[in-house]
Order: sequence, then structure tokens, then C-alpha cells
Amino acid sequence: MDYHQELTIIRRNLENFVNSELVDLELDYQTNIKIKKQVTDLIYISHFDPNIKDDEKDEIINISCRLLGEYTGCAEDLEILDEILEQLDKYEIIKEKHLEHLKFNNGLNRWL
Repeated sequence: MDYHQELTIIRRNLENFVNSELVDLELDYQTNIKIKKQVTDLIYISHFDPNIKDDEKDEIINISCRLLGEYTGCAEDLEILDEILEQLDKYEIIKEKHLEHLKFNNGLNRWL
């Protein structure tokens, strides 16, 4: 699997979502979760991929956190972030340094 290519596709999906017209609040919320969950799923899969090195895994997490941070701009996005990061936290895949990176690289960082 080409993780960087997958992240590019997810980024495009997030851009399209953000630039789309708001139609239905619940549907939009679910779409937001679905797209962002793809990022955490990719982190999870890469973590257990025996074909990539640890430094590459760390790079994927860093890029993924940066991507999630770029598309976290409101309280609802923070709720989604908490929900989707739960799986990674459960398996101790995401480390404190990644969470700090994510926390300070989002649209809400001035209030955190």
C-alpha cells in the first residue's frame, strides 16, 4: 500500500468536503467523521505493516496528524477528533508527541 498516495486522496476528499455546500447537518457530520476516520485507519494499518520501518511509520503519523489538524477548525471537529483517535490511543499507537503536534497545528490552537 502506498500510504502517501492514500493520504493525498484523503486530503482531496477533505478539501472537497470543506468546500462543499452544507446540505444536512447530520449527514455532513457523519461524512466528516467518515473521511477523518480514514486517516486514523491508515495510521492503524501502517502501524502493523511489517513492510515499513519504524521511522516511516512515525512519518505517516506526523503527516496524518498535520492533515487532521488542518481540518480541525471548530468544537465539532474536536469532538470528532477525540472519537476517531480513541482506537489509536487504545493500542498506544499515537504518542504524546503526536498529540502535541496535532494540538498545536489546528485551527483552534489559540484557545487550547
